[in-house]
Amino acid sequence: MVLSKKYRDDGKPAIKLTKKQLLTRDTVLKKMSAGYYIQKNYGCLCGNQDNSAMEVLAEKDRYGLPVQTCICKKCGLIMTNPMFDQTSLNRFYDEDYRNLYVASEGPSDAFFKDQYEHGNRIVEFLKKHFDLNASHKVLEIGTGAGGILKAVNEKTGAQTCGIDLGREYINYGKEFGLDLYVENAEKHLQRNIKYNVIILSHVLEHFLDIEKEMTTIKKLLDEDGIIYVELPGVKNTFKTYGSFVKSLQNAHVRYFTLDTLKESLRRFGFECVIGNEFISSIFKVGVRPENEKMITNYYEDTINFLRRNERRFIWYEYVRPRLAKLKNHFKK
Repeated sequence: MVLSKKYRDDGKPAIKLTKKQLLTRDTVLKKMSAGYYIQKNYGCLCGNQDNSAMEVLAEKDRYGLPVQTCICKKCGLIMTNPMFDQTSLNRFYDEDYRNLYVASEGPSDAFFKDQYEHGNRIVEFLKKHFDLNASHKVLEIGTGAGGILKAVNEKTGAQTCGIDLGREYINYGKEFGLDLYVENAEKHLQRNIKYNVIILSHVLEHFLDIEKEMTTIKKLLDEDGIIYVELPGVKNTFKTYGSFVKSLQNAHVRYFTLDTLKESLRRFGFECVIGNEFISSIFKVGVRPENEKMITNYYEDTINFLRRNERRFIWYEYVRPRLAKLKNHFKK
C-alpha cells in the first residue's frame, strides 16, 4: 500500500519542473512506452527474491514518471523495483539525465562553484575523522567536473584524481588543471594506483550492481584507506524535501538509512567508521561475513519513520496553514 494518495501513479510531478524538465520527462515516458528504456525486476541485497515480501511505497517519482519504490520486509532496505536494466540506465544518463535532473545540457561556472563549495564541506568532515594530508592520494568516482577534487587539493595538498562517464564535464574540469578521466572504476584499475581516500558523493545510490562496484572499489583502495560515502539519507528527507515523494528519482536504485547502508556495505566487507543520517559517512575495509545476507531487519524502524514523516508533512503543509486561516477569520 502506498504511503498516501499523492504517491499514486497519477502522472503529476511532486516538485515544480521547468519547461525543459517537462519536455524531457515526456521524452522519457515515450522511450519507456516504446521499449527503449526497459524495466526489470531485481532482488534485494539481503537475498530476498520474493516480490510478495516487497511493500510498495510509491508508484511514481518526483518527476511524475511511473516508477515503483518498494521496501523489503525482510531487511528494511528501500529500492526501485522494477528498475531500468543496465543498458537503459546507460542510455538515460547519456541522453536525458542532466536535462531532467538539473535542466542543464552541460557544465557551467555555477555548477563547478557548487561542487567546489560542496568539496569544502566534505574536507571539513573528513579532517574531523581522518588525517587527510599532502601525502595522500584521493580518487573521486562520479566526479562530474571535478569541483570537489579542486577543494580537496587546495585544502589538504593531497594528490587527486577523478573519473566520470560524462566527457563534456571531464573536459570542463581539465581546464582547471585537474587530473580527470572518462572511464569507470573497472577500467581505472588498469592504471595500478592505490588510493588512501575514495569519494562517492551521491553515487552509490545509482549503482545497479552494487556488489560488482564495491568489489572494484576495494581493489582501488589502499590497505589502510577509507571510503567517503555521501547520499540522501531517508531519515533526513523531512529536513531536505519535506515529503519522501519529493526525494524519489528514477535513477536512484536504492534509498538508505544509515543502518541499512551499514548492513548493505558490511555484506561486501566494509565497516562503518562514522556516519550520520544526512548521510555523510566513512567506511574502511573490514571482514566479509560468512553469511552475506543481512541479519538485522530495519523494516519496522524505517516504515514507521516514513509514516510519521508523512503525518508531519501533512500537518505543516496543509493542516496548520488552514487552522491559522480559520483562527484569523474568527478574530475579525
